[in-house]
Order: sequence, then structure tokens, then C-alpha cells
Amino acid sequence: MGAAHERGLGAAASQQNADADLDTLERGYGEMLGEVRANFNSGKAKSAAWRINQLKQIKRCIAENKDEMCRVMKEDLGRCKYEAIFGEALTVLTELDFMINNVESWVAPERQWHTLLVQPGYSEIRREAKGVVLVLSPWNFPVNLSILCLATAIVGGNACVIKPSEVAPESAKFIEMLVNKYLDTDLVRCVQGAVDETTALLRLRWDHIIYTGNGAVARIVMTAAAKHLTPVTLELGGKSPCVIDPSCSLKTAARRILGSKLLNAGQICIAPDYIITTPGYVEKLVPVLKETLVEFYGEDPSQAEAFGRIINERHHDRIMRLMDPSSHGGEIIAGGPDKADRASKYIPPTIVLNPSTDSPLMTEEIFGPVLPIITIDSIDESIDFIQSREHPLALYVFAENKDVIEKVVANTQSGGVCVNDCIYHITNPYLPFGGVGSSGMGCYHGKYGFDEVTHAKSVMHRSTMIDPSMRYPNKYNGEQAEKILDFLAKEGMSPATKKLIAVAGVSAIGFLLMRRSSRM
Repeated sequence: MGAAHERGLGAAASQQNADADLDTLERGYGEMLGEVRANFNSGKAKSAAWRINQLKQIKRCIAENKDEMCRVMKEDLGRCKYEAIFGEALTVLTELDFMINNVESWVAPERQWHTLLVQPGYSEIRREAKGVVLVLSPWNFPVNLSILCLATAIVGGNACVIKPSEVAPESAKFIEMLVNKYLDTDLVRCVQGAVDETTALLRLRWDHIIYTGNGAVARIVMTAAAKHLTPVTLELGGKSPCVIDPSCSLKTAARRILGSKLLNAGQICIAPDYIITTPGYVEKLVPVLKETLVEFYGEDPSQAEAFGRIINERHHDRIMRLMDPSSHGGEIIAGGPDKADRASKYIPPTIVLNPSTDSPLMTEEIFGPVLPIITIDSIDESIDFIQSREHPLALYVFAENKDVIEKVVANTQSGGVCVNDCIYHITNPYLPFGGVGSSGMGCYHGKYGFDEVTHAKSVMHRSTMIDPSMRYPNKYNGEQAEKILDFLAKEGMSPATKKLIAVAGVSAIGFLLMRRSSRM
């Protein structure tokens, strides 16, 4: 009893020390947040010029430090120069240019239709920055996703505090360098750290939080945000299916699926997680997939410079558990756990045919270079299978048959869809990127990201030239209101006709005002 009692006291003391450390961190971050919020309240970030300057500074950082960016990608994720530039920089530069070219039009007030009831006058919408945005960025695309979320906050006119992932430490240092050397640190700060630092940050009141990662941490983020009624954007992931119809262009499909699946060794939130095809077509598909693997990485992918590594031993072990044949019961037709190497964090490109759909391989997000294939008899049954599971962040369909494409797109729910390719839908800044259900909430990229981190403030301007008596108490109000109700509720009058009548009313009011002013 004595030893147990002492262990209990020791655990309590450790918890008290941990709480004290968190309190200290919270106070320090609170002071930082107070400074940043005061600078935001000064109006410094309101102008389009300030936003454009900051976005151009991010571009400058990428241009001046591309070799360092490639080095940190190699250090953290074993990625080759091509992957580092293609995966981290090119899409970011496209997005930054899109923001720079459009922000002035986005910040301009948007004039809205002004109804007859409130004429004369005009209405508009003004997009206002929410305030100070907290960005919690991930480790898998540690430069790309950090910069995209940071740029989204900036283009909206917000201040921003970014916490890069400690799992990719060299990349986190790169982001800190970007912030401290190139950006306005009155309004943009970078915080380094791990769980304790994130926990302390989440105790504070932010005006918006952007989190990219997994569902378990997302629930923690949402719980913390709920205490302050802080809005959140969550980009999570899930198991993104890839439907292959026999009408597809097979060779192109195989190249695009594997090229996307194996980018960054499969550590991509929108990587095709598994393939669905028919039992008859799988016999044609498998040989082409195996040929494509050799084309991309040779007979031994461990020696291929273009093939990356798993981020750390913990994730290596997790993927190995999913690959264990005893856990999924499928047939390994390429790669496999026996060719993996924990010391170098290498897992080979692996294809598994018909694993159990109840196995961890088919219920957990893989986030690695393992591609299951399941066979289902028809497109309708494939749709039923997809819809029976959590909504994915992305869905892919390869087919030349337009009816098949439309059936899949129209009858499934997902964050986004790409037809006859994978991943590339996120490169179009005219499209929103975000999840649905367990794959996330909210969206960003382009104007959609600007809208996400700003508030649409309604503004109505009323004239004092006319002040109709019917809005004030008098004995005729009831009769006048009834006539208006009958007009608005009248069947058979199209919206265009009502609008035309409203325009005529506005014109009449304008004419009366002109006459009135000419007599004065």
C-alpha cells in the first residue's frame, strides 16, 4: 500500500508540474497573441497593398531558397529534387499568383440588388478579415501546406500564427525562416513545438483555426475551439476510392493512379487509397500496374532516387501492421512487408488484391505506398460500397463512358472528384478544396479560401429623401400591408416580372426625387 501510495503521489506531482508548464506556455503565447492582435487592430493588414507585398515575399523566399527547400525535403521525407519542387513549390506559386492577381477585386465591396421595399438607396457586401488566424500545419507536405494556409490567412487581411509540425523538424525550421526573414512579424509569427505547445495555443481565443491532419486531433481542435466559439477549417483525409471502369484508357489510368499514389511514398491526404474494379477487368489491370511500377522505379524501388521514405519509425510500423497478410487475407501481387526496411524507413510499392473489406487495410487510412484492389460486379454496387463508408476527401473515376462517369459523380459524396486523373483537381485555384463529414469541413484555395477566413458583412445605405408613412403606426397600415402581401404572393408572376416592376418603381421614385430637388 505504501509503494502504491507513493506512486500515486508521484503521478499527481508530475501532473501538477505538467499543468504548470502548460500554464507558463499559455501565458507566454497569450502575450504574443495580444501583441499580434493589437497590431491587427491598428488596421495595418487592411490594404490590398500590404497583402500583395506579403504574398510576393513568400514567392521571393521560395525563389531564393529552393536548394534549401529541396534539402529539407530530402532530410525529412527522403524526397528527390523533382518531388520537392513539383510537390512543394509549383502548386504554391500558382496559388500565390492567383491571389496576387485577384485580391484587389476580392476586397472591393460587392453591390447587391436593393429591393423595392428599401428604395431609394443601395446595398453591398464587404469582406472583412476575421482577426488572428491559427494555422496548425502537417508534416506530409510541410512547406506546401504551411504556405498555402498562411497565404490564405494573409490574403484575407488577417494576422496569423503558424505552428509547423514537429514531425518534420527541418521543414519546420524552413517555415520559421520564411516568417522571420521575409514576412511582417508584427502580424505573422511562427511557433515551434509539439503536443504541449499546441495544447497551450489551443487554450487561447483565436478568430479562426485552420488544421490539417487526422480526425483524432481534429476533435481536440474542435473541442478547444468550441470554448471560444471559434470557427475552424479542418482538412483531414480518409480513404479516397478510385473506380476503374472497363471503358477506361488502361495504360494512362495505371500511370496516373500509381504516379499519384506513390508520390511522397503515399503520404498524401488525397492519394487514391484503394481501387474498385470488376472481377473480369482486374485480370487486365494487374499486369499493367506491375509493368508501370517497373517503368517508374525499376526492379528494386529501394534504389530508385524518385521513391521517398516514410516519415518515421512509428508510421513505418503502422503501415507494416496494415500490410500483414494475416490481418487482411488478400493476395500480395507486388512489393510486400518482407521487402521493407525499418532502418531506412523504406516500404516498397505494394499492391494487395482482394483484402477483406473489414480488415484494417480497408477501414483505416493507409497513408503509405500500399494499394489494395477490390473487385465488385457492377458500378451500382461500387457506388453502394463507397456510400456505405465515411465520406472521403477525394474520389477518382477512370472511364471513357460518360454515363458511368456521371453515375459515379452524381451518386457519391466526397470532398472533391477528379475524372481520369488523381490529385490534380487541387491544382486549380478556381476550385474549392475541402472535405465533407469525417474528411473535413470548410474549404480553401483561391477565392474560396479568401471567403473562408473573412466575414461577409452586409451593409445597407438608406436615403433620407423619402420617408413613407406606412412604415409608422397609423390606421391605414393594415390595408396597405395586405395589398403588398397580395402582390408578393400572387401566383403566375415570374421573378423577372416582379423585378421589372421593382425597377419601374425605383425609376418613378428617382423621377419624383429629381422633381423635388429641382423645386428646392
